[in-house]
Amino acid sequence: MDQKEKLSRFKLNFPDLTDSFNPDWTSLSTVLTHLREFEENRGGLSAHTLKMLAFVIRKWDVYCKSREAYSFPIYAPVLLTWFKELKLSQNIKINTLKQYRAQLRISVIGDRSFRFIPIT
Repeated sequence: MDQKEKLSRFKLNFPDLTDSFNPDWTSLSTVLTHLREFEENRGGLSAHTLKMLAFVIRKWDVYCKSREAYSFPIYAPVLLTWFKELKLSQNIKINTLKQYRAQLRISVIGDRSFRFIPIT
């Protein structure tokens, strides 16, 4: 068993985002490259951070697919609508929504200057 297999961050399953990216997105090839790199090293993020990241991305992706929209790049008005719906229909707290937003902006390659999922 190699060291990578022993680390809990590599045991987490991330949502399949194959159909979630707008094919016309100008940064798509760069983002997909970073996504492949992330799959290799998980950005050095902790297992807890990765669990939360996967949870929020999964919820966002399901929401977008229910609206027949691409999940990425994130379109700010759609994100705002989702947050409003979460607040009103599920009574999600503001601090939780802030955490969701932070997760959607998290760097998945360990470089805080690069935003894997830009919010436009």
